[in-house]
Amino acid sequence: MPGELVTRVSRFSLPAPVTCLALAAGCGSGSDEKAGPQKDAASSAPAEQAAKVDIAKFEFASKTTRVKAGGMVAWANQDKAPHTAKSEPSAPGKFDTGTLDKGKQKQVRLDKPGRYKYFCAFHRFMEGEVEVVQ
Repeated sequence: MPGELVTRVSRFSLPAPVTCLALAAGCGSGSDEKAGPQKDAASSAPAEQAAKVDIAKFEFASKTTRVKAGGMVAWANQDKAPHTAKSEPSAPGKFDTGTLDKGKQKQVRLDKPGRYKYFCAFHRFMEGEVEVVQ
């Protein structure tokens, strides 16, 4: 009977964490699809003379960092594994932090305006970008 089936299904419940995840997944991101593509926060933020990029959970915390020409960018490893920040060959100027063990950081001065794409030499999937402006 249809009523009996509903009664049996209603007695069946998921544990609270699973239920919460299922509810959260059904809610979406909360963004309005009509609003268009999201801009990267760095592209609209004013450029600073110095910036810091934390490294944690095998990713660079800031996908795009913005500094003024002549500014400094520091990469700080908060992760359990060693990492690097090394510029792509196409970058306007080359840099390489070398190996950063947990708790270590390295600063690099970037003088030439442009976009500096970089990656971790140990974990090539880790990528980021520094935008240097006048």
